Amino acid sequence: MPKKIYCVGGAATDRKLKSFTPLINGTSNLVTATTHFGGVARNVAENLANWTSNIFLHTIVGEDDDGVHLLSSIKRQGVDISQSIILKAARTANYYAVLDPDGELHISLADMAIFDLIPFTRFSQGFSTWDEGSIVFMDTNLTPEIIAAIMRIANEKMLRLCVDPVSLMKSQKIGIDLHGIYLIKPNPVEAQAITGVRVDNINQALIAGEKLLELGAENAVITLGKDGYVIVNHEIKEHVSIEPIFDVINVNGAGDAFMAGIIYGMQQGFSLRHACQWGSAAAAFTVSSPDTVAGNLTSSQLQAFIHNQKIITGRQHAEAF
Repeated sequence: MPKKIYCVGGAATDRKLKSFTPLINGTSNLVTATTHFGGVARNVAENLANWTSNIFLHTIVGEDDDGVHLLSSIKRQGVDISQSIILKAARTANYYAVLDPDGELHISLADMAIFDLIPFTRFSQGFSTWDEGSIVFMDTNLTPEIIAAIMRIANEKMLRLCVDPVSLMKSQKIGIDLHGIYLIKPNPVEAQAITGVRVDNINQALIAGEKLLELGAENAVITLGKDGYVIVNHEIKEHVSIEPIFDVINVNGAGDAFMAGIIYGMQQGFSLRHACQWGSAAAAFTVSSPDTVAGNLTSSQLQAFIHNQKIITGRQHAEAF
């Protein structure tokens, strides 16, 4: 039986608006609109359910059609939702993404008020079911109180806690004590918010990664979009470039797929470098799909993609910082 993976955090209805022409502020823009289920933790759980089993989702939705259908949909895909909560008289979270003609994010808007209403005692009761040594994924849609509790439990139970800071504002909920975090995956803006290190280039990303370790994280993976990513821990400090993707349809969900690929690799016992290759492959398939989670994507497809990729790394040593 595969090692258990617990995904804790956001679930939402994603509404994407993609423009036909360059977006112009202050006037009407023609778009195509699509709706999918989303939310960082939910997306990570769905990606993982396409490749493996023993996936658990801890989230909160409203007692409305969106919430009921969201949970029933992810349950049909094999994810255990027994510890998720349907909150009465609350509205399920909504995420709105405005994309330019190239599929790049122009602006996103998040109606996430429900996560401020999470009943701490009721929600955290589910954490007692976590097995020692399991993998826990956490996003920062949660309240600071719940985030702190998960980090404490991760330390106590020796869990491999993986964290996505989600956004500039939400990343600040983590604080500057990262002890208990096995792996953190920020983008440059989130890395700067946590560390205070400006991240405008690869070398600065490596320095920020080193700072994340100083704050207590065991591993840092900072994503750099088209420029790839950096991996930093006490043994590795390197930049990994990725091959260009020319058929970008939609970048929404790519970061969640990247994290899911890393976690899948961890579950399978891969090295961090190899696990990141799975994450990069999952992200590549996602940006080429109109969906937030690339449908019917198998682990065999990811493995074939990795096999055909040219992996280029630029290794650094601690004394270079």
